Amino acid sequence: MDTDSDGLNDAAEVQFAALGFDWQVSQPALVNTLFDNAEVAGLYTPAQVQALHVDMPLIQGDEAGQFTLTIGVEKSVTLLPGSFQPFPMTSPQTTINAEGNLEFQFNSSDDSAFFRLGAE
Repeated sequence: MDTDSDGLNDAAEVQFAALGFDWQVSQPALVNTLFDNAEVAGLYTPAQVQALHVDMPLIQGDEAGQFTLTIGVEKSVTLLPGSFQPFPMTSPQTTINAEGNLEFQFNSSDDSAFFRLGAE
């Protein structure tokens, strides 16, 4: 949670109090200085964190804390480069189960087909 909306969460601001951070006071200039010098301070930059999770993309929220996860399914019958085509997920085939997982149920008339899931 970022109570003062300056781009750094409250827990981090409490831990960085000795550096002048105050979780109750918006200090965007101080936060920007921290982010600009993250590597020098021994912290990872957002780009470095993203690079650490090559197999699983991370999503980032906007300034208002709104997150968007876009998931797409593509289908290929040959696995040749460029052969994957969009395979739309629609209602009522797409639901969220009781565990909070996205479920997409569909039929495929192909004898063999390959499906690729992409996320942003």
